Amino acid sequence: MPAALPALPKRSLPACAGDEQPRWAAQAQQDHDNLRAALHYALEQDNGDLAVEIAGGLWWFWYRQGFMSEGRRWLAAAFACTAGRDPVCQADPVRHRRRRAQAANGAGSMATEQGDFAVAWAYHRQALALFREIGDQVGESSVLHNMGLTARCQGDFPAALQLLEESLAVEQARAPDGAPDVLGHANVGITAYEMGDCTLGRLWLVRAHVLARNTGDEWAQAFIANALAEVMRV
Repeated sequence: MPAALPALPKRSLPACAGDEQPRWAAQAQQDHDNLRAALHYALEQDNGDLAVEIAGGLWWFWYRQGFMSEGRRWLAAAFACTAGRDPVCQADPVRHRRRRAQAANGAGSMATEQGDFAVAWAYHRQALALFREIGDQVGESSVLHNMGLTARCQGDFPAALQLLEESLAVEQARAPDGAPDVLGHANVGITAYEMGDCTLGRLWLVRAHVLARNTGDEWAQAFIANALAEVMRV
């Protein structure tokens, strides 16, 4: 397998959520068959470390492009494969645990999207433990956010609010002077609205919309404006 194949997955997770999302999504689509071949190779070689490395960098692409079932199959196969077989991964165990946590977070998010909540919670708890083990607060905040969305999908709005607010608190503690978590604010507002508190929902969504406009993220602006319009309609 060419050594360059895992390079795109290493970068595709953050890029798919950033300003260059269209460019990286287009490149991932173009290289998707090659990446499938890389995953197939890793699994054939019983190299679970490498399989998780690749799949852990692709889950956001799979999620955003609608490859839910395929992505879940690859991730499940990677986790089921023998670990500890790749010298590159063994040379940087912290990075590999981070990628494993990213993969578990992605598997949990896709399981939530398909209503497989027991599996989602198991993956998310695994991801949260790994991120905390290596002190990765960015990852910790991301998992807490996604756990909040899982709780919301199950109708447990108090738990969802608690997890989403905990996610924001972790992010704020990590970077008190950094850019606020726009979607974190938005999802607190949406959750408050869905539990019947329109005033609180409007407050959080207005704040999120201002933050999104300040960042120039047009996708976030549209997403939040749509949610805010629904709240204002009531």
